[in-house]
Amino acid sequence: MEHFYRTIQGWFDWEQVYSAFVEMAPADRSSVFVELGAWKGRSAAFLATEIANSSKDIKFYVVDGWDGRGHVNPDGTPEYFGYDLDIKAGLFETFTKNLSPVADHYTPLRMDTAEAAAKFEDGSVDMVWIDTTQDYDMVLADIQAWLPKIKSGGWIAGHDYTSAPQSVGAAVHATFGNNFKIHAGCWLHCVNGDNNSIDTALKNVLPFSQAVGPDQSNAYLRSKYAALGAPAPDAPTPDRPEYLRGKYAVKF
Repeated sequence: MEHFYRTIQGWFDWEQVYSAFVEMAPADRSSVFVELGAWKGRSAAFLATEIANSSKDIKFYVVDGWDGRGHVNPDGTPEYFGYDLDIKAGLFETFTKNLSPVADHYTPLRMDTAEAAAKFEDGSVDMVWIDTTQDYDMVLADIQAWLPKIKSGGWIAGHDYTSAPQSVGAAVHATFGNNFKIHAGCWLHCVNGDNNSIDTALKNVLPFSQAVGPDQSNAYLRSKYAALGAPAPDAPTPDRPEYLRGKYAVKF
């Protein structure tokens, strides 16, 4: 199956990490992957396609409220700037439509992340990916809720370590100290295992792409800044071309 995730609006630059997790999944038994935070499905579409192409028995659950809860900008303002425009009413419907080509390869759980954690037995999950918010307390709560669910040798990991060091980074350090690995701005912790054990798999898969979605050109972002009456930065950051930093920093 060809990848189609680039046709979905969103931000996603950890393809290499997701591919490595699929690469490491055993072929002789089933695995359980969980993604917390989906938005319109860009990252979930990539992982579901990787799972489909692997022919491995990987049960993939996508957890989100699809209602914008928990999203804050770096200046403390709530929600994404486009939230009031067209997102609130039909975000889940947009997500399911976007993932229709891989509908047989994932299960959506439309609920709070803590509520979803309660549905999984302790030690039953091979990988959980946390990318729900940049709020310290909420990230810490997600880590604490899901950490017991991970199998020995499994992975708990997430995004925004380098882009939100005072919230996401602080929550990771509060839980694991320095016992985690950083790759492509993401944090990775192997439960009761070696954080570097993913290195071989990372070398075997393609490097992550920094391609942006169809509605994420700089011109599109600047038009949204203009609608806010906010000054846009002169240039995108080099590591995240779709993520402009500053007081009015926004994400998709």
